[in-house]
Amino acid sequence: IIDMGCPFSVQTGQVKLVERYGKFSRIASAGLNWTFPCSGEGVVGPISLKLEEMRVGCKSKTKDDVFIFIEVSVQFQILPEQVYDAFYRLSQPRQQIQAYVYDVVRSEVPKVTLDAIFEIKEDLQKKITDQLRGNMSQFGYQIIAAPVTNIDPDDRVKQAMNEKQTAVRRAAAEETKARSEKVDKILRAEAEAEKIRIEAKARSDAKFLQGQGLSRQRQAIIEGLEGSVRLFKEGMPDVETTAVMDLILLTQYFDTLKDIGMANNSSTMFVPVNPSSVQDIAGQMRLSILEGNRACAMKKSKVAPASSGPVPDGPVISGLGQRQTAPKYE
Repeated sequence: IIDMGCPFSVQTGQVKLVERYGKFSRIASAGLNWTFPCSGEGVVGPISLKLEEMRVGCKSKTKDDVFIFIEVSVQFQILPEQVYDAFYRLSQPRQQIQAYVYDVVRSEVPKVTLDAIFEIKEDLQKKITDQLRGNMSQFGYQIIAAPVTNIDPDDRVKQAMNEKQTAVRRAAAEETKARSEKVDKILRAEAEAEKIRIEAKARSDAKFLQGQGLSRQRQAIIEGLEGSVRLFKEGMPDVETTAVMDLILLTQYFDTLKDIGMANNSSTMFVPVNPSSVQDIAGQMRLSILEGNRACAMKKSKVAPASSGPVPDGPVISGLGQRQTAPKYE
């Protein structure tokens, strides 16, 4: 009997198993292969050697009695040299992987609180990967990674957590706002105090300088009057000093009227323009000085002055070539 072989093909990334009378015979790799049905050979497969992904979702309770849903993405593939173990020793590999994931998640999650779950995510991923590698490698499965892709609490729990965070952030915002207002008020108060201090110092300096200016002005006036009287006496030694002072006061009087009239912002003023009023002012000043000197002399001597004749109404004061009687003060 001539056993005619039957060809069959295997796709790249896959293998098939050839059995003879139900017993494993060989592995058929990618490409063209032959089987001999008359010899009792048969083809089993295909078996994929590609990297596969399996998503495993598991519910568990945390330490603070909150149920959460955790999703793990397991990435695995069958090793080419262990195809026999993967096919003949393990009948339901996906259910086995799921069981190992459940075991790790439900043993680790109840140890921590809900808030801590998000912090130990990397540790949980490592423990799941180590558990799968240690148990699935003997069956020809290589575990590439098992990242935790989702941690999802109940909707009511998420709403409560959001409200908690909202309250915390609102309180932090209010505290920051109050602190900012406090700093603003302090800075405003310091600025106002500094402004008041600067203004007070400026006013003090201005008053000081104004006093210095007024003092120098009066000193200059006195020196000018003294010089004018001296020069006038040198040119006309026969003229009395009082007459010179009357002339100077009259000149100042007319200069003042001129300045008032030429000022842009001056208002209407009604003042006596009789030149004799200057002599009246000067006469009153001299009379006051004479009476003061007389009273001091009487106080020192404690003797009334002798009367040599009738006392006139007032001392005779000469000025500008005129004789004028000063008013009598009692």
